[in-house]
Amino acid sequence: MKKMKMVATGVCAAALRFGHDAGLGPLAVIFGLEGAGDRVAPEDAWETSPGWKWMPMAANLQVVFYRDKSGEVLVKVLYNEQETKARGLVPLAGPYYRWQDLREHVSRAIERFGDLK
Repeated sequence: MKKMKMVATGVCAAALRFGHDAGLGPLAVIFGLEGAGDRVAPEDAWETSPGWKWMPMAANLQVVFYRDKSGEVLVKVLYNEQETKARGLVPLAGPYYRWQDLREHVSRAIERFGDLK
């Protein structure tokens, strides 16, 4: 909740967490990021799904929060330093999503994958 207080108060801040590629891969799939978790035929995987590209050991995921002129909280996602989109979610404009929409999108994915425990 502390991070959301930063957005609510308008304080400019960064909250960084570090982990390994093994933890980031499933998180990228939960976000539904384009390129991560794409389904391909096994015989085509060597050509269309290079793991080194989507999940290098030095991978990173950035969720950047903004507030527009009307006060609405917007967010964009950078995956390996590149703006990316979430499959199944329509951005407000360009790479920007309403925070509420992205949060619900991720929550639904967590519920869906929760049965895999």
